[in-house]
Amino acid sequence: ARAALAHANRLLLEYNLDVLDLDRPVHYAWCALATGEPRIRAWRRRLGSVLTRFFFVDGVWTPSFDAASRGEVWCLEICGTPVNVDLAEYVWAFVEREVDRLWRAWRAEAGPQRPYARLQFLDGVIEGLAGRLERERGQARAEDSAMVWTGDPRLEEWMGRRHPRIRRRTWRAAGAGLPRRAGVQEGRTLQIHRPISDRVGNRGRLLTGR
Repeated sequence: ARAALAHANRLLLEYNLDVLDLDRPVHYAWCALATGEPRIRAWRRRLGSVLTRFFFVDGVWTPSFDAASRGEVWCLEICGTPVNVDLAEYVWAFVEREVDRLWRAWRAEAGPQRPYARLQFLDGVIEGLAGRLERERGQARAEDSAMVWTGDPRLEEWMGRRHPRIRRRTWRAAGAGLPRRAGVQEGRTLQIHRPISDRVGNRGRLLTGR
């Protein structure tokens, strides 16, 4: 399964490198990924970073009014080609479901935990996933020196026009401890099953799970 995912990541990298090489206009789209929370949790920030580092989209956190709670919640607005935005949106939803499932399974085995343990575990899962994706990209570079992604200047320009006041910030991790270490181990083996689609814009069926 890991070999298949590494191959899929390589194909995605090749696709985006080809898009940059084509001398023709590129259409960009955007999508808002809602958190439903008034705060941006560290693990969600890290997940947003995973999308922008490995799934060829750019992103910016924006506040939004939530009619259900009658308050302000945060959204991650992702931008990129329609194919990349669709895939990043799918990865966001898939990982959100999986981290909650992994947490419940680990807690059932490890026993009662302190209130902040869940946030540590979730942040650890995303850290472990990011580390594995980075190793897979490094392997692609080692096999082919041309497989180096340096970003999409046209997307950066497009984002600059859409959000002229973007500010880049850093954030703290959710703390260390046993839950975080357990989460990192789970994240290193988390498999993102690719959506099957017969055309752009149709998310279609999903690959079967484990």
